Amino acid sequence: MDSVQRAVAAWHIWRTPAPLLRALRDDGPGVVDEACAGLDDAVQRDLLQSATHLEEAGIGALIFGGDDYPELLNALRSPPAILMSAGNTALLHRPAVGICGSRSASAEGLSAARSLAQALAGKGYVTVAGNAIGVDAEAQQGALEAGGGVITVLPEGITHARLRHGDEDGISESGQLLVLSQFPPGQPWSVGGAMARNGLIAALTQALVVIEASERGGTLAAGETALAMGRPVLALEFDAGTPLGNAMLIKKGALPVRTPRAVTNFVETLSTASPPEAPEDQLSLTL
Repeated sequence: MDSVQRAVAAWHIWRTPAPLLRALRDDGPGVVDEACAGLDDAVQRDLLQSATHLEEAGIGALIFGGDDYPELLNALRSPPAILMSAGNTALLHRPAVGICGSRSASAEGLSAARSLAQALAGKGYVTVAGNAIGVDAEAQQGALEAGGGVITVLPEGITHARLRHGDEDGISESGQLLVLSQFPPGQPWSVGGAMARNGLIAALTQALVVIEASERGGTLAAGETALAMGRPVLALEFDAGTPLGNAMLIKKGALPVRTPRAVTNFVETLSTASPPEAPEDQLSLTL
């Protein structure tokens, strides 16, 4: 069985992520082949047809325990058992920075997200973000316009989502885009899916930048998750004041920053033994 066939069969047999992950941890991806062999012939044909349709749409699968599964995800207590993918999986092997923020961010926040992603692209970093309007969309568009790579992490199934990148086909052909989903292909959006997605974004990155977070919600949770995983979190401060959620994250250990240059300077030093002090160029985010 190839990886997509295994993915489709695994979701049919185990239904939920936890028992599937346990099986893969215990016995490796081959456990799916053994379980599938015991299914009725008609069921096996239906599963094969479903897998074929996904492959014809350019969708692949990364399975826990497989050679191509991202090692960074081992930082998660419960890593995704399966990642459905579309696009350039080589982006998983490049240094990456996560960007998150509110769907209803301020104009200053949206501008900061785009400027930061462009600056990161110029330094060779991949931008990792969700698929929401607001900060996610601005960051990814900025990275793509600057010729950078983008990993979009979905809170729903890969065939259920509507991407926000414009010409997805052209972007995919250029190798700039990878779309990932840890859910069955047709699963709709849910709050739980969005929260699980945040952990995946943090795990795939060298650092997470929080543009604007309120005192509750997904962006704050993403920052807290990254801090708990030991990932550096950088929270923006604005001339007009620091967003409440950003201030909360700073109190918990996030590094306050004000410019794209401050972010890129910090990310470039992550391989050193000790993080740098806050850079002196703490000026306006407007470029």
